[in-house]
Amino acid sequence: MFTLNETMNATVDTYGKFVSLIETSVPDTTMMSLALIIFIIIAYTALKVLKNTIIVALIAASFPVVSNLVFGTAIQITLELLLFYAVSGMSMYLLYEVLALLYRTSKIFFTFIGILTYPITVLVKIIAWITGTLMGSKKKETKEEKKDKGVEKKKEDKEKNNKKEKK
Repeated sequence: MFTLNETMNATVDTYGKFVSLIETSVPDTTMMSLALIIFIIIAYTALKVLKNTIIVALIAASFPVVSNLVFGTAIQITLELLLFYAVSGMSMYLLYEVLALLYRTSKIFFTFIGILTYPITVLVKIIAWITGTLMGSKKKETKEEKKDKGVEKKKEDKEKNNKKEKK
């Protein structure tokens, strides 16, 4: 059979081939670099959203105070009221962020779908162009007929005007 060293360094996959554990367990340097870059982007975005959420919470919590000072309302300011406005502001901001993320994601998704369906749209445009040129000759004839009718009508109008002037 196998020695202990061979069984530690190799596994048998479903097809009976030997695969080295060293090759399968060590991540590729490019994959780790890509994972690091993605992690940094996600962490930066999360910290930015966290910072903005804290700012929005502070602004929302200051609303009752500003309302009392500027508008002269008689709102009794309590810790519970300030927390209510802070949580409400944070909730609305986070809802906005989620909706913005969904919008950006759907935009990317539909752009991707547009790229995938591009050959179909080109084919449809070619078919429309072919059928349009066949039907376009008929349209040109009808336009020319309309133009001729318009010229004839103008001549008739001129003749009527001339007859009226002569009388």
